[in-house]
Amino acid sequence: VVEFLQAAHRAEERYTVRDGINMARFALKLVEAMNQESPGAGNLDEALETALVQTLGREALRYVPR
Repeated sequence: VVEFLQAAHRAEERYTVRDGINMARFALKLVEAMNQESPGAGNLDEALETALVQTLGREALRYVPR
């Protein structure tokens, strides 16, 4: 989340720390839900990407370090 926000801020995007917090909280909830359905199935990287897209939109993916 920090790397995403740093990259976005370098590009002068207007994503906020609050956006990062919301994205992280959503991702953790996704992982928790996946693990409840199937223990050990939760993948944080996938959950973070899903949370990013659903909270900020697909265009935000350009700032995710690969």
